[in-house]
Amino acid sequence: MDSENRFRATKGWAGRALRFLVPRALDQTIARLRLVVALMLDQRIKAPLKLLPLLPLVYLVLPDFLPGPIDDAALLWLGVDLFVRLSPPEIVAEHQNRLRGVIDGKWVNGTQGKGDPPLLPPLE
Repeated sequence: MDSENRFRATKGWAGRALRFLVPRALDQTIARLRLVVALMLDQRIKAPLKLLPLLPLVYLVLPDFLPGPIDDAALLWLGVDLFVRLSPPEIVAEHQNRLRGVIDGKWVNGTQGKGDPPLLPPLE
């Protein structure tokens, strides 16, 4: 039984929550990983900053490096989150728009770009 059918079989509010939250969380995780890969490949991001998502992977290989119980998932999330937050915002926005398929442009007086006709006629 695949996960979609398993969640569909769950009745009540719990089933509705699982059908909504699990795919959404998975989509957000995949989108974040795609963004990190795009930023890692971007030449404008400085090399020391690119170490942030890699440092938690070192901890996974050498778990005795840091004392105490540190959750691996939390450490990975922290490295990825810091990497995205510390990257230049305009570069992050550029990659997010590209990954979402958003076309960058400006709206001027109800037109898109220079001299393009408005998409909707003006209200009278």
